[in-house]
Amino acid sequence: MKSIYNNGYRVGNRNAYGVGVYCSPNIETAAEYSDEFYGYNGKKYKIVLQNRVRPSAIKKASDNGGPDDYWYIESGKDIRPYSICVKEC
Repeated sequence: MKSIYNNGYRVGNRNAYGVGVYCSPNIETAAEYSDEFYGYNGKKYKIVLQNRVRPSAIKKASDNGGPDDYWYIESGKDIRPYSICVKEC
């Protein structure tokens, strides 16, 4: 999260279904890519960022043989985090 906070979203290097910043409308799918951490109470959690995405910028991985709930956004300028979701594991 520190990198996203400091630099915004950037296109990664594992672009399996199209070049862009990958995200999902499904919190369960997004949580699969989040590391677990222990909270102050000894319970495990994951953090998932909720994003605003320019609707016209959404590309669906399913158009290129990918899963239905993977999206990619070709420019980091078209996706912005606006909420932090904390999920108990």
